[in-house]
Amino acid sequence: LAFAVLWNSPQEVPAKSDSPPDAIMVSPLRADILVADSLASHGAYLAALEHYESIEVAMSDSIESDWDAAGWVQYRVARMLVMSDQPDAANAQLDSIRTRFPDSRWAALASYDRAHGFAALENHKAALPLFIDASEQMRGVEAGRVAFRIGHTYHRLKQWENAAEWYENSIDNFPILGDYALSRAAECLVNARKPEGQDRLLKRL
Repeated sequence: LAFAVLWNSPQEVPAKSDSPPDAIMVSPLRADILVADSLASHGAYLAALEHYESIEVAMSDSIESDWDAAGWVQYRVARMLVMSDQPDAANAQLDSIRTRFPDSRWAALASYDRAHGFAALENHKAALPLFIDASEQMRGVEAGRVAFRIGHTYHRLKQWENAAEWYENSIDNFPILGDYALSRAAECLVNARKPEGQDRLLKRL
C-alpha cells in the first residue's frame, strides 16, 4: 500500500490537517505565511524555517492572545526542523508543543510525529503511548489512519489481541484499508490462538 512506503520517512504527511487557523490568515501576517508555505511546498525547508520563525516572533506583537495560531506556527517550525534533518531540535520543539498546547490539534500532531520518529527507529514501546495520545484528537480518516498505526505498533510488540482490535477499528474510519487491515487482524488472532475471532474476520474479507 502506498501509505506504508513513507512510514519510516520524515516526508510522511501530518496525521491531521495543519492548515493555519482563520485568525492568523486575516492578520497582517498572511502574506508572510503564504511565502513560508510556498517555500515549504517547494522543498526549501531551511528558508521556510526562517520565515516561520520570523512569523512566530511577529505574532507576539500582533495576535499574542490567539492560542491556536501560536500552536500552529510552532508546529510549522517543528515540521521544517524535521524536514531539514534537525531531529534533536525538532523533537525538542514537538515536546514543547505537547506541553504548551495540551488537548489541541497541535499537541495531537506533535504526539503523532514523535511516535512516528520512535517507530522509524524500531522503538515501538516508546511510540505506542504517543500514537494513542494522538488518536484521542483524531476524527474520520485521520482516526482510521492512526488506529492502523496503533494496530501495527501492537503487532510489532506481539500484543496480538490489541493489535487485532486496533486493525479492525481502523476500517470504520478509513475503509480503503479494508481487506489488508482485516488480514493483518486475522493473522494476529492466529498468533493469539483465537480461531473464533479469526473466522469472524475472514468472513468480512
